Amino acid sequence: MKIRSSITYGVVFLIGFAVAWGIRSPRGPAADAHERWVSAPTKPRTDRIPHPAAAAGTRNSRFDGLLKQLADAQYQKDKEAEVLAGIATADFLPMIERIARGAGFTGLGYREMEQLGRLLTAWSERDPEAALVWADGIENPKDRKDLLDKVIVAVSNKDCEKGLELVRRYCLTGTGRWEIPYEIQGKLVSMDAETMLRTLGTFVSSNGTSGTGGKFSEDYDFRRALDGLADLHETLTSGNQSLAVIPGNLLKEWARRDPEGARAWCMLGRTVPCNDVSEFMDGFCSNATPEQAAEALVDLTKRSPQTQVRYQNAWGVLGEQQNGETIERFIALMPGEREEKLGNLLKASTHSAGGPYDRSKALLVKQMTAEERVSVFEDCFSSGGCDANNREIFQPILRQLGHGDDEIRRMLPDPASHPE
Repeated sequence: MKIRSSITYGVVFLIGFAVAWGIRSPRGPAADAHERWVSAPTKPRTDRIPHPAAAAGTRNSRFDGLLKQLADAQYQKDKEAEVLAGIATADFLPMIERIARGAGFTGLGYREMEQLGRLLTAWSERDPEAALVWADGIENPKDRKDLLDKVIVAVSNKDCEKGLELVRRYCLTGTGRWEIPYEIQGKLVSMDAETMLRTLGTFVSSNGTSGTGGKFSEDYDFRRALDGLADLHETLTSGNQSLAVIPGNLLKEWARRDPEGARAWCMLGRTVPCNDVSEFMDGFCSNATPEQAAEALVDLTKRSPQTQVRYQNAWGVLGEQQNGETIERFIALMPGEREEKLGNLLKASTHSAGGPYDRSKALLVKQMTAEERVSVFEDCFSSGGCDANNREIFQPILRQLGHGDDEIRRMLPDPASHPE
């Protein structure tokens, strides 16, 4: 059985070999060509479609290189503009998404946020519609708001009217509050007076006013702007509404350029949010002597019928100015008994703290004689005592001026020992 099987396998092998040889021979042109092709060394083909993973790797490597160039160009506007100009419009979105994917659970760092913002701004300048659709599709509300703001600002930089259309479409919250990007607020308040009044009148809020510093032309009509804003304020406040945005430095800038014109307008007693006596005095004092500043402050504060309100308004200015001579002249020019005036001003000063106000408190205390200090301080804090914050401010000042600890304790009594 074994011999027969072996013979059978051998016959099959020989027949198969013969058939194969018969198929190969005789040789023909097609067979020779096939053999040459099979035996020829393999050469790489440049026309093959790369594997998707390899293509993605190449693209991501290119994106990483561009992002590094962008990071290196930070704070170099010309170089940054050159890098952004070299990015294809179609690459902005995948590059932004690559930054976002790399954030991980800890979120984007400062550098990544800066890069994303610059890419989105450049994309918005080239293809605002696509950038707007993408930003509007972000699910996280805060991220969506931040990204939409960048698109809206970029659009407004090229076309202010189109930017304002987007503000009206996207920046009004469900509670009636306008959340207008700061850069666009600056554009609104820097328009000429008539355009500013007409435009700001379309942004009415039920949630307060934002005062933003404007830039005004040399021939800016400050009187028209302030009169118009005062009219709008009177109309809106009757309905518990207000302008969402207002120039916060109109009166200050007018007082700097035309002190007497601005002063005469202030004396009318009209109200414009974010443009009060302190703003006027801030501009007025930039070119005024201490005597002139004190005189103007006395005139303006005398309009209030309440004594303590007058002194609080005055201290709001004197505390910021940090000028001992102005404080001295104000005390001299205000009507009333000297010790009474010192007491009113000291009491007004206790409602403010920090920075210039603390330094101005020292200047106020130095205007008093030792006897006046004891009398004024004891009277000021006789009813409710002196809170810890004011004690901390006044104690070293009084020690420096020669008052002993026992005397200071009487001048600055602990509220616990003076129950109301």
